[in-house]
Amino acid sequence: MHASAKISSISVLIPDGETWDTVKVLRCLNHVSGITAHVLAKTRLPLARLSRYCSSYHCHTSENDDDWIRVIRNIVRSLGIDIVLPVTEKGVEFVARNRTAISDFVAIPPVADNELVMMVQDKWSFHCFAAQNGFPVPASVLIGKAGEASVDSLDLNSVEYPALLKPALLDGGFGIVKVTEPSDLDRAWNNERIIKGYQYILQSYLPGTVACLAIYCQSGEIVAHTLWKTLLTSRRRLYYSARAMEYFDDQSLVDLNKRLISAMGWSGIANIDFLINTSDGTVNIIDFNPRFGQSLLGSLVVGVNFPLLACLGAMGVEYPNMQQREAIRYAHPATQSKMLISRFIGRRLP
Repeated sequence: MHASAKISSISVLIPDGETWDTVKVLRCLNHVSGITAHVLAKTRLPLARLSRYCSSYHCHTSENDDDWIRVIRNIVRSLGIDIVLPVTEKGVEFVARNRTAISDFVAIPPVADNELVMMVQDKWSFHCFAAQNGFPVPASVLIGKAGEASVDSLDLNSVEYPALLKPALLDGGFGIVKVTEPSDLDRAWNNERIIKGYQYILQSYLPGTVACLAIYCQSGEIVAHTLWKTLLTSRRRLYYSARAMEYFDDQSLVDLNKRLISAMGWSGIANIDFLINTSDGTVNIIDFNPRFGQSLLGSLVVGVNFPLLACLGAMGVEYPNMQQREAIRYAHPATQSKMLISRFIGRRLP
């Protein structure tokens, strides 16, 4: 069965189109003829609205799930939408939480149970799950909410320095502060980058290469994946999204994550971040993101269209054999432009 023959005329609604990632999803869907994509968002002028791949744009002011579902249902009925495809963590959580209500009137892609989505979003909860199930993770302790907890009373002996103060519910490197030694902990805890009101963990800082496995799964099995390591990132904050990456093949890393996905029974899209120690090659899992990743367009270039796979899963269509082409380097379009300008004026890109 050929996938494209079964999706010759499909209409997709992105219900959480406020972010830049929506534009990437639209570009991926545009690679398949016959798919029309529509966007729903809470902002009147997101980047997706300006995309030529956006067939229609809708703005809503819903304050609760029932209102949001009502808006989606009206758009589905008026435009004949076939699939509701969430893009962000908030959107995935919303669909997981309201799976029964939404799937009653429109198809949705495979998505994990809401409790599992909530667990992986919290870095501390995910760390505990991974550690308890025998997966390699950096030594970490839970500190508490910034502005409310005191680090003096905590048992921090299990953490080696340097270490990182990391908010449990933020990604993209926001709110992370590096602590060089124990005597710097109080100073770091009062750093301006620490975000008050967020739960923090203290985690041993492991030097090495940051890598990511982007996956699409169904019922605890990986259907397709791409694997890349960071070549260039911003110097503004630790673990900021990669701006240039190199795709590579490492079956041992894939097998490690297959075991993790099986233990979780995960369904849907995810991106798993880990550190590869440059001296001995050991691996530690550091993060699990239940959403489309920053490398979405890079994955498309190397042969895996993750939004398409999610749509096929929603429609119950057989998956095509999408495999990553190896040894390809990719830079985001904006980064490519900056690199060209930097070379022209003789400066290094930060």
